Amino acid sequence: MSANRPRRVKTKPRGPTNRWDHRQRLALHILYTNFNLDSKVRLRVFNELFKDHQRGCNMRNGVTTAILNAQYGERNKKPNWVAIMAGPRTVREQEEKTELIRVLRDIIATTQPNQSPTMSNTRPEAVQSPSPEDEPIVVQRRGRKFTPQRQPVKTWLAGYMHAPTEQALRPESPAPGHSKQPLVVSQARSAVVRHCQEAIVGSSSASRDELPPHTPPSNRVAVSVNVATPATSFSALSISPTKYKRQEITVELPRQHGPTLQVTPEVAAKAKMPLVEVPDALAHPPTSGLLFRYWDENSFGHNSETGFTAGRFMYNNVPPRRAPKCNELDYADIENHLNRNPIPSPFCSASNCLLWILRLALKEHNRGAKQGKITLIDAANLARKGVYYVRPFHRQLRHTHCFTNGAWRYVGTHEFIVWAHIPQQALIQTFTIADLLAACSRMPAMAAALRIETVGRKHKSLKKTILTQLEDEHVPLSAQTTVVIARLCRFLGLTASSPLPHLEHIVSDVLQGWKLSVQPMSSAEWSQLASLWAHKFCGRQTLPSLERQMTLQMCFLQSVKAGLGDFNVMLEPNLINRMHRKSKAVGLESPTRVVLDAMANATTALLDYEKQVDQRYAEAASTRLLPGIEEYFQLGSDVPSPSSRASRMLRVGEEDQIMFDDDAFGL
Repeated sequence: MSANRPRRVKTKPRGPTNRWDHRQRLALHILYTNFNLDSKVRLRVFNELFKDHQRGCNMRNGVTTAILNAQYGERNKKPNWVAIMAGPRTVREQEEKTELIRVLRDIIATTQPNQSPTMSNTRPEAVQSPSPEDEPIVVQRRGRKFTPQRQPVKTWLAGYMHAPTEQALRPESPAPGHSKQPLVVSQARSAVVRHCQEAIVGSSSASRDELPPHTPPSNRVAVSVNVATPATSFSALSISPTKYKRQEITVELPRQHGPTLQVTPEVAAKAKMPLVEVPDALAHPPTSGLLFRYWDENSFGHNSETGFTAGRFMYNNVPPRRAPKCNELDYADIENHLNRNPIPSPFCSASNCLLWILRLALKEHNRGAKQGKITLIDAANLARKGVYYVRPFHRQLRHTHCFTNGAWRYVGTHEFIVWAHIPQQALIQTFTIADLLAACSRMPAMAAALRIETVGRKHKSLKKTILTQLEDEHVPLSAQTTVVIARLCRFLGLTASSPLPHLEHIVSDVLQGWKLSVQPMSSAEWSQLASLWAHKFCGRQTLPSLERQMTLQMCFLQSVKAGLGDFNVMLEPNLINRMHRKSKAVGLESPTRVVLDAMANATTALLDYEKQVDQRYAEAASTRLLPGIEEYFQLGSDVPSPSSRASRMLRVGEEDQIMFDDDAFGL
């Protein structure tokens, strides 16, 4: 056992360290950029300014030059330096920097009484400007298509030099009558040098008055001008300073389940606010006819084709209490259910989106679930007050930061939770994922329309990746896809006598979820497509009445119109208006008008056919009733006697009798 123990390494106890804060870093930045000081003088000034702080850190001798250099070397790496390098952006920050410069100047004058402090930037505007000091001037030229090759051109100038303006960098305006030539690299370089020379000449007298007589001539400021050399010419210059994100102050947000979070004070205060009650209109929105539930051998609770029971009540013989109101719901139960905590839930999950539930089933199938099933549920047979929409409850719980394992990203757009149980009378049909995959293998057209491999991709976002890829494939709504939709409805257990909202839900979900491309068509083409769907959906076994056939065609057209909208189109008015605009663009502004036009054309065809038949009968009757036709037949032929007529009757035997086929009679 002793051989497996880790070896103890004796380490030297760590000495006192300086606790850096924002004011120390700002003073260090000013000492490096605003004053031309020796390293020893800079160290002496810094320790003198923060001697009280260093005593609190048990640093009697202060910091060293190596510590200052190491801390200032992190200015472009650590987030604590971002706000300082960006420069003051508010009046308060500008006043803080100005006051710190004044204090440092007094300390320098005290430590060096024989000389006044020498600043790199003595112009008053340099202190009042909120932009970062000593930032190199980057002159970039923007072209349409080129790869810039930066060639830094450094010009060393004595004394202070401020950044040239954009107007100074432009070339001189051409004379009248001459075309304006694009700026080239040599012109940009000469413009910068010309502006720098003018700045030096204009401020030479002021610089000589402000600088002490013993200022070393080696104090220079480097100005780096990066000029891009594209393959093509450009028309304008663009100077864009670097923007830094300010560091925000964070506090700890402890949680009973999950790690402690580092959030801003505003977020922490919002997380502690009491939860607001969800209105009934948002908790119980109008459902669209069907709900889908996926379950397999690993699902918790009682799951069977005769009903579903939530895990909390699966061992109870006493019926559970009625569904609670929104103000009576325990948010802890919703948190445990959505976060998948190992606690029995009082809810049964279901979805109103066929694509979402099929994607969940395919993901579980790829993980090894071999008995996955999907059950169609009639939402009309469920108590409306016992079906809750997840999205508004998730919105209330999200700001509390109670979710873990990525549950805060799932907003519950397509999920409903049902209280306690789902009865058997609400179940319509149950099919297995294996049967669906087998049907796709037998029917290539269904596999091409459903695109199971794309829908079941792992580690991909449904909204950002899957739906975008389905839309980019541009599968049209044609006669072939219409037949596939009809066969899918029959596979899901729907018949010609099923409620119309159930049929409308399936058809609209296929168009909406699989992003079928709907092209503009005429009223006759839409009627032909609807008739094809109704014929393939009814099949040979059922022959509905003419009224039912027209109703089914109307249902298909309404489903296509609903499929042109977004998900959960009934929940927001702007989504409904958008759906109307899209349907109008493809010729489905009024599906009722399409069906009525088809019926009007059929009525016109029936009336025309009736007129033709009546005309034939009228012509035949007028031909037989011509005057004198009967007398002509009587005079031109022998009138047989009754006895001879009886003798000429045909003798028909039993084998020659005419039989009527009852089966063929209906044809």
